[in-house]
Amino acid sequence: MPGKKESEKCMVIFQPSGRRGNVEKGKTLKEASVMLGVDIEGICGEKAICGKCRVRMEEGVFENARQVGAHLGARLEELKSRHPVVGDARYIGLFSALELVKDKNTKEAVKDMAAFGKFLRDHGLFTFIFGSVVFIVPPLCITQAQLDEGLAIIEQALTQISDPLAAIPA
Repeated sequence: MPGKKESEKCMVIFQPSGRRGNVEKGKTLKEASVMLGVDIEGICGEKAICGKCRVRMEEGVFENARQVGAHLGARLEELKSRHPVVGDARYIGLFSALELVKDKNTKEAVKDMAAFGKFLRDHGLFTFIFGSVVFIVPPLCITQAQLDEGLAIIEQALTQISDPLAAIPA
């Protein structure tokens, strides 16, 4: 609706249809369904939250992901510039990855990531590692402070084990 600030709206997502849209706060589920063209009565009558159709209302989560995602990208670029073992940083929003390499020039991948993964787990950070790529994919509702806490653990791991990683034979 023109003139309404984004903060005065919330994201409504109807599942399983996937229909979504921003709706003014305070609207009923029925009003939201009409605005978004979802026939909740055809699914389960007036029982829109009966389990057959699910509705998620997310207040500001996508805007948060956009803002915190920009911060994440900047922080990953900082890590890449400070640590020779970080060959590349890839990110879009809150979906990101660091590629660890033995040599930035040749981009030769680190073969053994076990010590790196163990360091992260021992410090309370659980992430997915595939080959020499560390995936950093926090939830959309993460705060910047929480993200910085996790990135501090990753930076400690890079600092403490970058020399042994760089010395691993091919």
